Amino acid sequence: MVTNSAASSRKKLSPSLEDYLEAVFDLGPPARVSSIARRLNVAKASVTQAVQRLTEKGLVECARYGRVSLTAQGLKLARKVRNRHDTLVTFFKDILGVPAAVAERDACALEHGLSDVTAELLADYTVAVVRRRKSRRPTAKRVPGK
Repeated sequence: MVTNSAASSRKKLSPSLEDYLEAVFDLGPPARVSSIARRLNVAKASVTQAVQRLTEKGLVECARYGRVSLTAQGLKLARKVRNRHDTLVTFFKDILGVPAAVAERDACALEHGLSDVTAELLADYTVAVVRRRKSRRPTAKRVPGK
């Protein structure tokens, strides 16, 4: 469940800032400004501005030489964004059969607009369907005496 502070921070973040937060999570700790710029295909100046806004919100800390780390609150929020993304990719690929590249692109587009309720229900549904499918897979039959 989301804490009130994490929920309020999320409401104030644009999809772009959530992408920066997710990139810091994926690349860190700590993530370098230059690595974030490469990951998101943006200029270093854009990363610096985004990091400044995330710092003001108490979600990241920036040390010397462009090293960016998540705060405890930032880590909670970044995990939430990453989990939404991963759930959507799994749903698209493993349940709907969408090609991997399309699933990634669509997950990036949709992860920011889901409510907490929808995200949690989709995650539960996806896990249940994937588990059920795995349990139905035929297993190799043992040959007696071997």
